[in-house]
This record gives sequence, C-alpha cells and structure tokens, in this order.
Amino acid sequence: MVKGITGLRALSCMAIVLLHILYSSMLMFGAYAGTAAYSVSSAVVNNLMWAVPCFVMITGALLLDERRQAGYDRIFKKYMPRIIFALVIFSFIFRFYDMVMNHEKISAAGVFLVFKQMLTGSGWSHMWYLYLILAIYLLIPIYKKIVVSCSDRELHILTFILILFLCILPLLNIFKLSSAIYIDVQTVYPLYLLMGYEIFFDRVKIKKGVYLGALIASTVLLIALTVIRNNYGLTYIDYLFKYSSPLVFVQALSIFALAARSENSVAWIDKLLATLDNCSFGIYLVHMIFVRSLIRYEQINIYTEYGIIKLICMYLGTLVASYLVVRAMKLIPVLKRVL
Repeated sequence: MVKGITGLRALSCMAIVLLHILYSSMLMFGAYAGTAAYSVSSAVVNNLMWAVPCFVMITGALLLDERRQAGYDRIFKKYMPRIIFALVIFSFIFRFYDMVMNHEKISAAGVFLVFKQMLTGSGWSHMWYLYLILAIYLLIPIYKKIVVSCSDRELHILTFILILFLCILPLLNIFKLSSAIYIDVQTVYPLYLLMGYEIFFDRVKIKKGVYLGALIASTVLLIALTVIRNNYGLTYIDYLFKYSSPLVFVQALSIFALAARSENSVAWIDKLLATLDNCSFGIYLVHMIFVRSLIRYEQINIYTEYGIIKLICMYLGTLVASYLVVRAMKLIPVLKRVL
C-alpha cells in the first residue's frame, strides 16, 4: 500500500509540472494557438487537476491513520514548522529571482516586500498549496477523532453530505441559481482529506472495476466538455474544471484508489518513482523557476513550429533540472529537513 502511495505522489508531482507548463503557455501564448491546439491544451490541463487532490488524499491516508501520532503537539512541533520554513525560504528565493529578472535595484524595501507577499499570499501563485497544507494540518487532530470514533455508516453519511454541498449543489451556479440550504464549509479540501483515509483503509466498499469505469467516464466527459466550452464560448461551465467539480472529484478519487490498490510492480519503475517521490515536495517548489524562465523570459512558444518537441523538451528539462537542484539543496542540512 505504501508503495502505491509513493508512486502516486511521484506521478502527481510529474502531473503538476506538466499542468503548470501548459497553463503558463496558454496564458502567455494562447493568442498564437489555433482553436484545436488551444482545446487540446485545455483538455490536458483539465485532466491533470487530480494531482493536488491526490496530494491531499495522501495526507489524509497517512496522517488520519489511528496508529500514527498526529496530535497538536506533533503538528505544531514537526509538521507545521517544516511548511512555514519552506514558505519563508522560497518566498525569499522567488522574490530575489523577480528582482534580478525584472532588473530591480536591490533595496531593503524590495527585499522586505516578501513579508507582505507571504502574509497576503500575493507571491508566486503555486505557493497557495503551502497555505492549504498549513490549514489542513490544523484540522488533522480533529478529523482524526472523527474518523476513529465514527462507524462506517456515520462516516459515509458525513462524506455524502460534504459531497452534496461542496460538489453537487454548487453546480446550480451554472444556471445562476443557489441552494437555500447550505453548509458553511469553506473549501472542498477537507473532503479530499477524509476520502483519502476512507479509500486507503477500505472503509468505502467499491470494486476496482467501478473506479476504472468512473475514471474513464470522467476523463471522457472532461475532454468533451472542454472542447464544447472552447468552441462555443460557454464560460459558465468553467466550474466543471475546478477542484470541487464532481468530474474532477470522481477522477481524483478513482486515480487515488487505483494507485493505492495497485498490485503491479516493475522494479526499475518502482525505484525511479521512489527516487522522484523523495524529492517531490522540493520539485513542486522549485519547478516554477524553470517554467517561468523558459516561458516568460526565454519566450519559448509551444504554439509555433515544432511545438510538441518544445513541450517535451521543456517538460523533461524542467523535471530533471528541478530534481537535480533539489538533490543539491538536500546536501545542506537545514534545507534537507524541509525538502
């Protein structure tokens, strides 16, 4: 089971790198893309949205385990300091990068702007995940008491209610309607946390074939709806491509379940994924430096000639370069604890 989690974390990391390259390319050079190329890019991006939910489900599978210590003492002493330190260190790294690349004069005001960015979350966009994880960690001890004390039936009712109010009823917004009954829960991520635990410990009795069918169906629907959205300008269905979308929810759960229960094993692939997983958190933090450098500053446009070759080279180059940088950073004892 842990081997499945290791592989899934590595695959999620790889998916996020590709997602950010494609999404950044669409933002920078979308005007150069034809309708077909833009739709393909959008469809791939929308079918990679499962990666972050899988990271959250992995956290739920590991930390909600009643055999694992995850009380507030451990949360405040071990888990949260790591994320806070990563937030501080990489906020300074990214701010320094911006100053150099934008030819800003090095000044105290410029450097200390990073504190405002950290407090307001106005730094590099992918850092939002660190704020999410900090909030998730604060909830872990409470959710752990819930999953341990609840019967399977009670846990199923709880997750059904959350799915209904966080994923299903918001679909009414597409028709400019809203439900009179609502549960004041801010985000869908705690639901992913619970689902990771339920699936990993088999408290949801769903057969593997059902997950496979759900994965295929959700993937096909996401592709079809993306094409329809782009061809007809139906911006009001954009909700279907968010983390709280029922389609993204089903796809993410299916991928998580299939990976966690995977019995197939190829030695060299397992070793490669384990190596990548060991640096996955660091790769998530570092890779945007390469993405931004290549797309914004080097102006590499995948929507011009040899676009697919450019995309493959950018993707593999970013992944390998990020891995090597993280491995080098891990040689520094203080950073090793974070990465």
